Amino acid sequence: MQREKPQQDVCAAPSIHRQILVLDVISDDVANFRLHLKKFPDLVQQLKSRFSEAQLSVVFAVGHRYWGILCDSEIPAPTLEVPEHSEYPFPSSHADLAIVVKSDRPDACYFAAQVLLQWLAAYTQMQRELQSFRYLDGRNLFGFIDIPEKDSAVSRYQKALGYSPQNPEQTLQEAHVGYTYMWIAQMMPDLKRWELLSSEVQREVMGIDKLNGAPWPTSSQSHHEVLSQHSDLILRDPMPMFSMRTSAEVWVDYSADAQSFQARLNALTSSTSQAEADPLMDYLSCTFSSVFVVPSLDWFSAV
Repeated sequence: MQREKPQQDVCAAPSIHRQILVLDVISDDVANFRLHLKKFPDLVQQLKSRFSEAQLSVVFAVGHRYWGILCDSEIPAPTLEVPEHSEYPFPSSHADLAIVVKSDRPDACYFAAQVLLQWLAAYTQMQRELQSFRYLDGRNLFGFIDIPEKDSAVSRYQKALGYSPQNPEQTLQEAHVGYTYMWIAQMMPDLKRWELLSSEVQREVMGIDKLNGAPWPTSSQSHHEVLSQHSDLILRDPMPMFSMRTSAEVWVDYSADAQSFQARLNALTSSTSQAEADPLMDYLSCTFSSVFVVPSLDWFSAV
C-alpha cells in the first residue's frame, strides 16, 4: 500500500482541555458531502494559525458503520464485541462521525469546535458533546495519577500510526500506513462505592501508589496490569468530563492495529475461568462506546 500522510494530531501530547463532537449524518447527498470534506484540512489549518500558541489539535474520524457508505476503501472498519460471558456490558453506540479538538486554551477549543460544527451543519447534527479537562496533576476521578503523556513523541507515533517518524519504512504489519483507529468510551465511576474502600484496597485495585503513581505489587490482577497488557499498541488519552452534575470520564484510544481494541476490551471485561476482569470495572459502567476510522490527510482530497 502506498504511504499516505496521516492526521498527525492523533499523536499530539495530552493537553489541558478537550472537546469531542459526536455527529450523525442527516444528509443522503453523499457525493456533495465528500466534496465538502475535501476542504476540511484547510479549515483546520486556518484554525491552527489563528491559535498558533494554544497547541490546538483536531482529529476527524468516521464511524465504523458509516465508513463503508462514505467511501469505497480497502481499509477495514473496526468492530468491537463484548465477550459473551462478561458481567460488564459495553454498548455498541451509533456514531457516524467524531471530531476531537484539544488545546491548552478552553476558548480555542470552544471556538474551533463551534466553527467546525457550523461548517458541517448542512450535512450533520450533533448527537453529543464530550467536554473534558486535565484534572489536577493528571489524575482520574478515583484520585489516582493517570498520565499517558509519559509516552515520548516516538512512542506515540508507534502506537497510533504503527511506525516511528525516525524510521517510517519500518511499519507494523497490521498498520494501514497513514490511517489509524480510534475508540471513544464514556465511563461512569461509582465514586460513592469507591470511597467506601480503604486506601489499601483502592491501591490493590489500581496497582499503583496513589501519591506518585508508581507501580505497586498486588496479590491479584490490577487495573494497571490490565492496561499494561496492550500498552505497546494503544495510545491512551483519558480525561474526566467537565460536569458537576454527572461524574464521568472519557477514554480516547488510538491504535494502528484495529484488533488491539478488542484485546483491550476482552481484558477489561472478561469474567471467564481463563481470565479475570479488570477489578476497576466493579466501579465503572460504560454509557457510550464507539470505534472509528481516522483517515489519512490524502483521503480528504481523494474521497
